Amino acid sequence: MKIRDATAADAAAIAHIHVATWQSTYAGLLPSQFLAGLSVAERAAGWRTGLSRPDRRSTVIVAEDSETGAVVGFGGAGPCREEDGQYLGEIYTLYLLAEQHGNGIGKLLFNALKEDLRVQSRLPFMLWVLKDNPTCGFYDRMGGKPYAEKTIDVGGVSVVEVAYGWDAVT
Repeated sequence: MKIRDATAADAAAIAHIHVATWQSTYAGLLPSQFLAGLSVAERAAGWRTGLSRPDRRSTVIVAEDSETGAVVGFGGAGPCREEDGQYLGEIYTLYLLAEQHGNGIGKLLFNALKEDLRVQSRLPFMLWVLKDNPTCGFYDRMGGKPYAEKTIDVGGVSVVEVAYGWDAVT
């Protein structure tokens, strides 16, 4: 598995993963009509634009299968969007195709994002995840500690997000 910086040429693959993981992970948590309406084409356009910006302050990386060249996961990180000053960095996205779970790829992506935040002097760091997301245990295993919750609206329903923080990062 190869972890590398994403380029605008990866936009379609990232969009496919983004939509597929939302549809599989959030089934039963978000309205099925909302999930069915997610558009790979719309997401690809957004990713292509974002990845083409020379002034972007965030990092986006992909996990690429070394044998096939297929992108199977991605993640993004940058400055913390919270205004409390407790954390300097934030992981914004970390998505991996369901069939790749348990292969260590999520850990590779997470550690690469953590290293990028370290190099940018953005430690300690945090992330937000839906509280009922079945993959929350991953963040526990990676050493994160839940420290806050908030309710947000997604697809016309209120859901709770939990913030995980990494205070002592090595």
